[in-house]
Amino acid sequence: MSQARLTVLSNKDVINIEGYLANYDKSINLDGTNFKSDWLLSESIYDNKWILRTAKTIKLSDGSYKYTMSINWARPLADGTMLTDCINSEFKIFLQETLFLYRDSPSLSNLSSNTSFNSRSSYLFAFICWIFNPQLNINPRKYFFSRITQQHLNDFFTIYLTGGTFEIYGTANKVFSKITLETGATFKIDNALDLPDEYIATIIKYFSDNGMYVINNYGCQCIDRNKLIEYFNLSTHENYGHKSSLFFRQFEPEILERFPHVLAPVNLETELPGHTTPLIDEVLCSNFSEKTAFTILSFITSVLKLNKIYKNKFPNPYSIRHLECKSIINKYGSNTSLTPWIPLPICLKLINESIGFIIKYGDKVIDLYAETYKLLHNNNQLGLDRLSSSQKEYRDNTIIDITKQLNIDFDVKGFSVFEKKEIDNTYTKLRKSPSIDQLLSVLYGACFIIIAGLKPIRVNELSSLKYDCLFFKKNDGFWMEQEIEKAGIEDTRPTDAKPIPKIAANAIQLLQKLNRHALEFSSDSNSRESEYLLYRLLYSEKHRGNAAVMNQGFIRKCTQVFCDFIQVPPDDYGRRWYVNTHELRKSFLLTFFLTFKFSSLDACREIAGHKDPAHILRYIESEIPGEEMVEIEAEYAQQQLRLFSSNNSLSEINNIEEIYNDICNGFNVKSLSFIKDSELKEWLELCINSGRYRLHAYGINSNDSTISANIAVSVQEEIINARY
Repeated sequence: MSQARLTVLSNKDVINIEGYLANYDKSINLDGTNFKSDWLLSESIYDNKWILRTAKTIKLSDGSYKYTMSINWARPLADGTMLTDCINSEFKIFLQETLFLYRDSPSLSNLSSNTSFNSRSSYLFAFICWIFNPQLNINPRKYFFSRITQQHLNDFFTIYLTGGTFEIYGTANKVFSKITLETGATFKIDNALDLPDEYIATIIKYFSDNGMYVINNYGCQCIDRNKLIEYFNLSTHENYGHKSSLFFRQFEPEILERFPHVLAPVNLETELPGHTTPLIDEVLCSNFSEKTAFTILSFITSVLKLNKIYKNKFPNPYSIRHLECKSIINKYGSNTSLTPWIPLPICLKLINESIGFIIKYGDKVIDLYAETYKLLHNNNQLGLDRLSSSQKEYRDNTIIDITKQLNIDFDVKGFSVFEKKEIDNTYTKLRKSPSIDQLLSVLYGACFIIIAGLKPIRVNELSSLKYDCLFFKKNDGFWMEQEIEKAGIEDTRPTDAKPIPKIAANAIQLLQKLNRHALEFSSDSNSRESEYLLYRLLYSEKHRGNAAVMNQGFIRKCTQVFCDFIQVPPDDYGRRWYVNTHELRKSFLLTFFLTFKFSSLDACREIAGHKDPAHILRYIESEIPGEEMVEIEAEYAQQQLRLFSSNNSLSEINNIEEIYNDICNGFNVKSLSFIKDSELKEWLELCINSGRYRLHAYGINSNDSTISANIAVSVQEEIINARY
């Protein structure tokens, strides 16, 4: 038995501890609390919608705010009521105060920004909805959280992780119950996501008889989601999850015929489904992310500290066993899907096409846009729907003349994309006869890909770049200054500057040119807004003459337009890789690692703007550089093996069959499909760490003098892994 050690505290230590405890008590004490804070812009926390401050928020002359986020408290509950109904007013007040304290008190959460808070709060409403289920006998309207037991939490996390909001809200039961009530049809359901043909036929007929079908934007008959929500008293949130989408997809045979393997969106924002669109088979057998479940658990365990303040409204904290909940989450939850690496051919195509468009068309597209806008603005002909035939002819001739003068080899049609009403051949027209606005979107997309692809940056950091972010160092080159998103407190972020390639500087200079144009013609210019690089004019009928700072949604949309414009080749399931900034960031760091190995760790840390090498990629847990590299290579090899196993053309390791056969022999199986992901990853890490497997990056000269990047793996037979 070891001896206990007694440490005598000094007076200074005692004072420090007392001060810490006093601050802790103060942080969760309601005495004098008026529930006001800088991060909350709403007049009262009891409003049905919270307005949250962001780093870009500005206050307008009329007292309203611009560039905010919101939390909507009008949420449906499991008993059929809304959280904002009068019958739930006491519980809503209690919940709003609890969530305010959770956000505002350092002792309850470690939230540093409203962005994190907004995303976390969206997960919590699933739990709030569920506890209103009358069968649970929690009765939060009367007893608040006090009747929640350990078994309730165990049941919730099991249902949430296996069925998501689809099961939490009881979507299928609502549909079956109403149809049974009105038609007398009965349903004996084993699996709501895999219904018998006769059930599907019955429900399709019911939907059809009640006028529930419309034609979507790619010409297929689909269920009108707005009618669906109204008719069955559903929540808009019930239609967000993949399980819910798959349930209703059973009654959309035309979409199933067009996309038999992919859970395509009801309406496409792009030419093809994106690479993150799940396969139907994956949705059928997959569980939900453990990350969201841990977020909910963290909230529950944190707010239990308020039990002394809100007496009789919380369960006894000692009755809730955190580890038991964690065990269930680990059992049923799936690992959060990691950001995929962009396949090498696609990454190179994106970078090369972006460079080509910027160099060949960048200034010309902006000049076409600026000169056309000026002429149409001066002649008051920027309206979209109110132009006479002669005015439209003048506008079209103006565009043709300027296009010829600038020697732009596109058959440019119209000024704004909003002028195009027809759906058919939309993307053929994008590539052959785009509007000026579409060409501008392509240019924005090319600039975003070059900036994010050649200087790792997060999407919020990209949208927050300032107009003067670019500067030149004599005898050195161009540098870019940016805010570091994850290093700030609240919405105040430190800045950092890094060198960038000249083509990335060219992209920024083009965006600066567009900023200056917006400042020149904006009727509501604001000095705070125009400080941002992505300040641009809005010229729809509703916003004509106004300007605003573009957000991450705009960045995403423009990169999607660019991917459609250059026709990134789809995968075997017809999904196109619509790249995002985080994928570009991750692929840059991976390429850097694979090229320079361990010697690149500090350089990569600097490029990524991290303080610690352990934070280079969020999924790396170890702080030892060698272990970081092993995990990176193992995950990359695992992804490529899965692609190879499914005969996917995106597999890019040249001789991957060697490692594939070696693994199958080691596990004594015929296919990788019999091996769990966790076991495969562990095997790869052990083999890479021992030197049995080695990844190599190399270049091959082509006949046209270009160099194509390639990756290969070698298997060292003489090295026997500990797993053998």
